[in-house]
Amino acid sequence: MRSPLARHSWTSDFPLWRLQSFAPACAQRPWRPIAPQMDGVISLRKRLLPLAEGRGARLTYMPIIIKALSVALEDFPEINATLSPDHSTITYRGR
Repeated sequence: MRSPLARHSWTSDFPLWRLQSFAPACAQRPWRPIAPQMDGVISLRKRLLPLAEGRGARLTYMPIIIKALSVALEDFPEINATLSPDHSTITYRGR
């Protein structure tokens, strides 16, 4: 079954009561670990590792993941949103 939030496009007319009814359901449901697909990150690091070592730098996965997240936030700013305590307003951060 799809999430009630998945059916909306996150526009300003999003019914906030949906979030109120959705949050308690999430809190009661057991969470499953997420297995992210890291193949692209691993191959990118392998390609960049010689360049980084040539400059005397250490290249970990973290800067690659941070860059990917920053690009995702530019493309999907709705991810970085907060709901007001009274559930009346959605605030989109970083716009």
